[in-house]
Amino acid sequence: MTAEFRATRPVTIWMVRVSTPMVPAPTAARYRAVSDTLPLRYPIADTDGITYYTVPGLAEIHTTRDLASEDGQDDFVDDLEDIQEDHGSDDQLLYAMVDDAVHLGDIAGMARLDDHVAFGYGIVTTFAHEIGHLLGLKHAPCGGPEDVDEDFRPPDGRIGDVGIEPLTLRVHPGATGDLMSYCDRAVRWIGSYHWLRLLNVLSASAAHEDAGAPPRPAGYGAAVPAVLTTTSRPFPGPYVRVRGRLSRSGSVRWQPCLRTFRGPPAAPVQSPCTVSVEDRSGQVLASSPTTVAFHRQDREEAPFGARLPYTPHAHRVVLRRDGVELGAMTVPQEPPHFLLRTPSSVPEIDTEGVLHLRWQRPDTGEPEPRPDIT
Repeated sequence: MTAEFRATRPVTIWMVRVSTPMVPAPTAARYRAVSDTLPLRYPIADTDGITYYTVPGLAEIHTTRDLASEDGQDDFVDDLEDIQEDHGSDDQLLYAMVDDAVHLGDIAGMARLDDHVAFGYGIVTTFAHEIGHLLGLKHAPCGGPEDVDEDFRPPDGRIGDVGIEPLTLRVHPGATGDLMSYCDRAVRWIGSYHWLRLLNVLSASAAHEDAGAPPRPAGYGAAVPAVLTTTSRPFPGPYVRVRGRLSRSGSVRWQPCLRTFRGPPAAPVQSPCTVSVEDRSGQVLASSPTTVAFHRQDREEAPFGARLPYTPHAHRVVLRRDGVELGAMTVPQEPPHFLLRTPSSVPEIDTEGVLHLRWQRPDTGEPEPRPDIT
């Protein structure tokens, strides 16, 4: 018998623990106890193959989103993407863990591959399932999930062969649902098909850098005055992150666009849907394919996103499918004006002087429908 050994790169995870108005966040020890079980199911030799990161001040976050609703879940994933956007890179995965007492509707977790973020319960199979999505795995066809891998074997979504936990020697029969399926959720195991897929992903010689992303300008952030004024400055990122949601009926809801240093992925997706930036004459200034996938049968909307070069002459952002326009957002030409009352100094915001604003109704405190200019 010949054994083949292969060097793998670490799985890098941003640890975020989530509290809600009614339920405290899981402890750091609970997070590690769950995430350290990845080597049981993944081609990782031991827990040294996992690199953990925390964001100062954001290792524990508080959310008031309704995590039991579709809108609230999508908004929360958007919040997590903002954290990952500011602090992570494309090969670093963010998993936000909520306590099992938090009501998540009829889901146990949710992942958004293109944004490298996920959230869910502190359940070992849920954690491994969502991290699997972030590493590029689709669903196994067992239990009725959407977005299945049509090439999965065996075709019933089971592991097929007998599985054995390497540390506990626990045996999983071949009829056990694969980790990426919806069958046997409490005891799912990873079959050889997905194990080899992960081995190939983790065997990369090095994680790729953001495609074409230039270094941040020298002294960026240092020029921000010690005391802030009401004068805003354009963010110097050379790219724009565009995102929104497409309903099953074909209507589009746009989210605020964000200038960023992070560029598009090295390997563009293949999709009939595209996001384009146009000038006033309708000329396309930049375009990118975007994935729109309804991962569950009961979801009415699917998120989409793209990263495009920033251009000051943009007039419209357009989503098309097979060349047919589904929706467009007009780009405002004037910069926003605001009066910043508090906080009043850079250390109270962050190390680079970036301020995230959210508009609210002055009478009820309820968020306004997101305006184009944000």
